[in-house]
Amino acid sequence: MPKDATDESLHVPCRSAPFYVSALSIAAVVAALARDAGGVYLIAEWLPWLIQGASCAAWVHHLWVKRRERREGARVDLGVTAAGFLAGGCIGIWTGRFDALAVTMTSLIAGLLLVEFIAGFFSRLQARMDRPVELLRVALRPWGCLILITTVLLAIPLATRSGVPDYRHNFWLHVANSAFNAVSAASLVGTSTYGFGAEYALFGQAVIVVTTQVAGFFFAAMGLAMARPFLKSEVRLGTVFKCIAAAQVVAIAFVWTSWHDADVCGPVARAGWGLTHVGSAIFNSGWTLRADGMAAYFNEPRVYSIMALLSVAGSIGLPILIDLTRRGAATNGNSGGAAPWKTVPQMEAAAALILLVGLAGFIWVCEAPRFMPETLVPRRPVDFGGDRVCLRDDMGHRQRWTMSVFISSTLRSAGLQSTPLSEGAMSWPTYFAMLGTMTLGGSVGGVAGGMRVSALLIPLLVLFSGRLGWASRPGGMEARRCLMIGAARIAAITLLLNVGGVLALSMSTDGTAYERAFDGVAAVSNVGLSTGLALHLTSAGRLAMMLCMVAGRLVPIIMWLNLAARLQRLVGEQPNPEPVIS
Repeated sequence: MPKDATDESLHVPCRSAPFYVSALSIAAVVAALARDAGGVYLIAEWLPWLIQGASCAAWVHHLWVKRRERREGARVDLGVTAAGFLAGGCIGIWTGRFDALAVTMTSLIAGLLLVEFIAGFFSRLQARMDRPVELLRVALRPWGCLILITTVLLAIPLATRSGVPDYRHNFWLHVANSAFNAVSAASLVGTSTYGFGAEYALFGQAVIVVTTQVAGFFFAAMGLAMARPFLKSEVRLGTVFKCIAAAQVVAIAFVWTSWHDADVCGPVARAGWGLTHVGSAIFNSGWTLRADGMAAYFNEPRVYSIMALLSVAGSIGLPILIDLTRRGAATNGNSGGAAPWKTVPQMEAAAALILLVGLAGFIWVCEAPRFMPETLVPRRPVDFGGDRVCLRDDMGHRQRWTMSVFISSTLRSAGLQSTPLSEGAMSWPTYFAMLGTMTLGGSVGGVAGGMRVSALLIPLLVLFSGRLGWASRPGGMEARRCLMIGAARIAAITLLLNVGGVLALSMSTDGTAYERAFDGVAAVSNVGLSTGLALHLTSAGRLAMMLCMVAGRLVPIIMWLNLAARLQRLVGEQPNPEPVIS
């Protein structure tokens, strides 16, 4: 792609609002959020109204200027603003709160500005999609800002329920917990130091859900960049985003009536429950609103099947699934069929099915009562409580198989912890199988963490495919060697990361070797599972687990992007390679 055309495309999609509009909007949001856990303003009530009124006036003036200059989308923005003004007035009359109009308009303006920024950001990602060496450089700063903003929003009193006293009695501990949960959400992990459904207020839950959605789309873009050299057809970033959004909308509608009345009341709550759990599944993040995860819904076929299917789809990756569903995919103009490395998507799909069925059968057999010798089953030191069903409890074979399939479908991706994982909850063979599966992770094109199963599939492809298929391609033999070395390096460094994560937790926090090993591997692999150690971390242990989540998310992506750039250069798809991070 010519340099001039590329550089020009980076600036066309987004025309941001003037600085004064953005500044007043941020001030209005800060004023609206200056409340305690009960929603009472911490400052004089007239001050938020004044700031929010100034923000609305600046926004209307900006839209009027856009309309006079006949800019694209000006009429749509004016219509949305008018509709928001009308909706805010109706909400204020219905609730009897005079500040409802100001809060509604502030939320609307901030949302429109945020959408404008995100659209411009992903446009820049799309422009660099054929240059993976630059992709992560562009994305790291906004991702870091996302963590910082989420930390601040979770630390304010409005985010937690009044029963969480840390911000009153130990403010810095509360900030540390908020930072931990922000990193967990932005890294698509889902491990929390607070109860997501029990201790976070509606605002805090919304912040985490929005962060998960933004980070999920961001890492879906990374997955597309990593998988592009292996795809037979051209898959655009917009197509991936549309498929993810459509899948979530369809899934929310499909499970709409399946949520229990004891958990939800009203259409708004049903939509919130659907978005939270559907987003956690497809983006492989382990947030659940119930303390027992999805255990209460194992007998709900709609919820159970949707959560399992979306978790598998997110771990495989929408780019790979889109590529597999396209018939007659391009073969780069070569009549000899697809290049050997273009068979990776088929191998990924087959591996996902084998792992799903094989691991479910293994867990089902190992956790059957009286099947394993007593020496292979840890002694249960505590009672797990009545809200969670343990795999080793007395139950029918069908129920145990249902739980085994659900664990298998979410183990290398979302987690969605729905059964106890403390010592004594499973046999030693199942424990080590879970550690290995979490380390293996998802697909090179998915949003799951871990090593990526492609790191094992590529060496198998190189060893068992004929040399003629590689030699007949331009740069094929060099690509063969590059893929073999790159996959081995990724596997080795990922294993070292997991060992380092376990050692970091061992040196920084209390806990048994069983707990430190499981939680360390889960954090590095970005799987939302925990033995309960995350709730009792020391300050050093909290920092160590945060570093594990960040390193486990970024390091494999950096290595896969470097490998994708080298492969594109060798086969003539990228002329100017350079390492993502030297």
